[in-house]
Amino acid sequence: MNIFMSKYKLASLAHIADGGSVAEEVIGTIRTAQAFGSQNVLSKMYSEHISKSAVFEKKMAVVNGLGLAVFFFVMYARWVFIFISTTLLDSLLPLISYGLAFSFGTTLLLRGELNVGIIVNVFLSIMIGSFSLAMLAPELQALAIARGAASKLFATIDRNPPIDSADPSGLKPEKVTGEITLHNVKFNYPARPDVAILKDLSISFAAGKTSALVGASGSGKSTIVSLVERFYDPLEGQVRLDGVDLRDVNLKWLRSQIGLVSQEPVLFATSIRGNVEHGLIGTNLEQASDEERFAAVKEACIKANAHGFISKLPLGYDTMVGERGFLLSGGQKQRIAIARAIVSDPPILLLDEATSALDTQSEGVVQNALDKAAAGRTTIAIAHRCVYLSVILAEFVTNPFF
Repeated sequence: MNIFMSKYKLASLAHIADGGSVAEEVIGTIRTAQAFGSQNVLSKMYSEHISKSAVFEKKMAVVNGLGLAVFFFVMYARWVFIFISTTLLDSLLPLISYGLAFSFGTTLLLRGELNVGIIVNVFLSIMIGSFSLAMLAPELQALAIARGAASKLFATIDRNPPIDSADPSGLKPEKVTGEITLHNVKFNYPARPDVAILKDLSISFAAGKTSALVGASGSGKSTIVSLVERFYDPLEGQVRLDGVDLRDVNLKWLRSQIGLVSQEPVLFATSIRGNVEHGLIGTNLEQASDEERFAAVKEACIKANAHGFISKLPLGYDTMVGERGFLLSGGQKQRIAIARAIVSDPPILLLDEATSALDTQSEGVVQNALDKAAAGRTTIAIAHRCVYLSVILAEFVTNPFF
């Protein structure tokens, strides 16, 4: 019974998890769901997962009912046999057994080997123990269900990922110049192993210079950023930092040397200051005083052109941004993400459409700030529009023949 209960419970929890994922996505994007009027479709998707879970729950109920029925039948079958028996001896078996027990206990009592308390304790122990054994089945069922539910959790805990951010091993160079090189890189995403994203790509990003990757959507620009951050490893070839393969570098140290601004910035449900301070994790300022950390946060927000709108908020830097930053506009979220990326003054800066959510005026201001922030560090800017080429061509603007 417990084997089947664990199996069905595990299957039920898998469907409940899928339904929970759907619910989380819908609630997180409730405005989009309302805008397209897709509530009924999404609720049906959720109901399908719950219905599949209910099927396994019903199977659990059937197994539970049959198992307990057999269990208690075996326990009480003897008593049923006694009551339906036609012989006087079988009917008197319980009385005879109790009589013999009391008789033997009395004999030991008269011999002085026992006292009344021990005899009573023996009877009570047997009776209570028998009833406890009878009530053990529901507890065993709960243990079986818990084992089934915990199996997926422990499988996740015991899993050894190919890219382990908690692994303390790896090189930690004292000096980083910032030269990034991709050498004969081939890469396919694990979810689409048959679709080649990068085919024997070799490219070099000079240290301390700004480079732009311009191309159509799906051409692999963001993939290069993911490989530099080592969210993935290439199938073939190498990604090198200052001539060292990223596989040989400590992953946590590597990411502390990189500032990343994604195309879709993600903020945490905390204050503006708390979000920007996330960029200080793993740096010398992580353990600094509140005053020093706030000074770094404020300086980064000024560079990202975010200090102006933050100062106008009722609570300033202590203003809560809400879950995923939904209390702020797209441009405000983007500027806070930029401040978070540059607050630690990293030697490498990755900009994945960093100003895509800004209006023309703010884009120009932030772009100028990013140009200043990019000075002296390796910067890779991903772009769809030619306006980003100004980052590369700015030094030629002064040429009258340009």
